[in-house]
Amino acid sequence: MISIWFRPAGLAKFNALQGGGTDATADPALPAASTPSADEDPFSDATGVCGTSFYIAPEIARGSASYDERVDLYSVGIIAFEVWHPFSTAMERVVLLRDLRERGTLPPGFESAHPQAAALIRWLLSEADAGRPTAREALRSELLPPTVGDEQLTDLLRSLPDNPAAFDRVVEALFAPQRPGEAGALTRSDPPGTPVTATTTAQDPESRERALSTLRAGFLRHGAVAMCSAEIGAPSPDQPNAAVQVLSRSGQQVALRHELRQPFAAWVVGQVASGDGAALIEGFRRYELANVYRRDPRGGPPRAHLQADFDVLTPPAPPGSKEPPITEAEVLCAVTDVLSGLPECAGRWEVRVGHRALFDAALAHVGLPKETRAAAVQLLRPVVTGASPLHPSARQQRWPSVRAGLEGLGVGADAIGRLKQLALQAAGESQAAIHRLASLLPQAAAPAAWLLDLQGVLPLLAAWGIPAAKVAVDPLLPPHDYYFTATTFEVHFVDENSGASTVVAVGGRYDALLRACWAQHAASAGLVGPLAVAPLGGVGATVNVERLIQVASAGSRPMVGGAGLVHVSGSDVLVCCRGSGGKAAAAGRLTERTSGRLMERVRLLRLLWDADIAAEMLPSAAPSLTDQFAYATAHGIPWLVIVNADEVACEFNSW
Repeated sequence: MISIWFRPAGLAKFNALQGGGTDATADPALPAASTPSADEDPFSDATGVCGTSFYIAPEIARGSASYDERVDLYSVGIIAFEVWHPFSTAMERVVLLRDLRERGTLPPGFESAHPQAAALIRWLLSEADAGRPTAREALRSELLPPTVGDEQLTDLLRSLPDNPAAFDRVVEALFAPQRPGEAGALTRSDPPGTPVTATTTAQDPESRERALSTLRAGFLRHGAVAMCSAEIGAPSPDQPNAAVQVLSRSGQQVALRHELRQPFAAWVVGQVASGDGAALIEGFRRYELANVYRRDPRGGPPRAHLQADFDVLTPPAPPGSKEPPITEAEVLCAVTDVLSGLPECAGRWEVRVGHRALFDAALAHVGLPKETRAAAVQLLRPVVTGASPLHPSARQQRWPSVRAGLEGLGVGADAIGRLKQLALQAAGESQAAIHRLASLLPQAAAPAAWLLDLQGVLPLLAAWGIPAAKVAVDPLLPPHDYYFTATTFEVHFVDENSGASTVVAVGGRYDALLRACWAQHAASAGLVGPLAVAPLGGVGATVNVERLIQVASAGSRPMVGGAGLVHVSGSDVLVCCRGSGGKAAAAGRLTERTSGRLMERVRLLRLLWDADIAAEMLPSAAPSLTDQFAYATAHGIPWLVIVNADEVACEFNSW
């Protein structure tokens, strides 16, 4: 028996099962990988020529590394023919499959006996990949017989437009609460808006507010304008697999915000092209603090990640000239200024600078085959991302496990030796690393672009107060996204003892993103000539705000209040009254002296607020001094201002 499993994003196949066996070659429950063109993406998972000769698609047989899931659909076409046409001998199978692949001919009488099957097979075996269906198109095709469930679903969908009651029932079922025990299921005690406290997260609210204020102040210091973006919108056909799409109660499909920079770039291009953003052409600086959302791989609710983007757009250099990398240096300076502004982060950060052209030159020097490049780069992450190149032994200690993984991948000894040389010896303190790399990597008659860019950015960083001892150059630093095509950088928190590091910010120059957005807009608007050239260049940084808050939380003051809160009051002063309450208050015989001086306390509180002093008082006409002392102690309020009939006393609470 042969089972073929379709799924919307791709195709999973099962081999022939003999005697009830379970020799599965793929799990239909696993999500399909989205593989970009290998010619465009150095991290492509495309593997070149591989597969069984009768089943591989023509583009694979030709050795192309640029393909998508339609190569699997070609294989299904061959399997479908084998399912519908039994073979008498092995030779018959070889002859018929060869004729089908090379000439597109089916056995005599096959098309008349199985017209729908023949049409499906020819569709799946189209010579051009663009002529083949996707798995979704094949599933929806009338060439495949419907199952009982399909027929019921079709009848239901057909009836919904004219049956509001049925539509409401379907939507109600879709939005029914998750059953307890389901992966990632929320409980009724976790409705939206539930406060996040120190008992439910590693971040305390005070440290969060302090980190956000420092970020805003740092970006404003560099002239950035605060912006905000829509949290939900229409889904994009090319959004990544990790993007979150949800269904509204009306049945409309909407997408949650996945990232900040690409929509911003598209917005800028639209403003400039329409004429409304003429001022942007001269340059624009912005920042945004917002949550982005990712799918939970376990099938639970979407995950929110708080991040900050800082972007500087500038006019491109005149043709034939090249401006110094001032913008790259300033964006890096803005990020490091923010980190230095938080006492818990000051001195713990490290800057690593790279370049897309340097990264490509390094991989070319190593000689990694294209089909193993993405896997090798992933194996290098514990060294490149997880260990500081400025630490004397951090990368050396992690190398043996990385080498074992590379050997298991089939990377040759010479290539492994070159990777080790680049990761452990060439990377390091900025100026020394540039000299080593300039002599190690082949150079043309003119200096390479990466060399000029890095030699230009380092003096600017030093002039803006970033110590050379905090800056490393790493040839194997992978660009964080496809649109970073020139200078790139990462900022890490580093443990000074072990040299272990974790990324807190990434960024670089993304002119390629603006060019792509401009070209897309120009094509849709039918623009040609000079208008088809992007009028702006851009450099940006993305800060992992949650990681920043976690580090800041590590130095927060101990918990005083309850309910997982660091404090249950933020006041510095409690305005009190003396000689109030007691038996006189209980008997209703309050005099002016024992009345609690309510209006005096109210007026004094107003004066404190106007002086930007956080203060409060008990919401009682005549509280006892004992109750006021107890309140200040429980709420961690350090200062008391006590009002009586004749004087105002100020006392310091030492708890």
